[in-house]
Amino acid sequence: MKIAMPLHENRISPRFGNAREFLVVTTTDDRDTGRQTLTLDIETPVQIAECLAREGVDLVLSGGMNSKYQREFRLRNIAVIWGLIGEAEDVLATYLNGQVFAGMGPCPPVRNPRRSPGGAKRTDERLAAKKDSRRKPVS
Repeated sequence: MKIAMPLHENRISPRFGNAREFLVVTTTDDRDTGRQTLTLDIETPVQIAECLAREGVDLVLSGGMNSKYQREFRLRNIAVIWGLIGEAEDVLATYLNGQVFAGMGPCPPVRNPRRSPGGAKRTDERLAAKKDSRRKPVS
């Protein structure tokens, strides 16, 4: 299996689209058996997905990744686990130990409460509760 990670120095890049350097690790039986660093001068989701597919990448471990990139990887049968943070070596080790899986990470699936059904209502309820907590009881 080949695993690609977008880099920002030695860390997983917080935004996939900003990364120009990728660590590609070849694994066999959950052990690191080879690695290379790719530097890409391309930036569209299609170009990056095609390049990583040509390299034989099976999985991308990433920080934040927008849906355009995710779709392009899915079209090429490349799995994506996004929302990860930290040193690339730590993320890789955690994945190889079976502790990283799809759907985890600090990035919530919906961040803007106004765009999610009922999100604005939840925000309004929180604001109302905050205002209520400031009110002083009348004696």
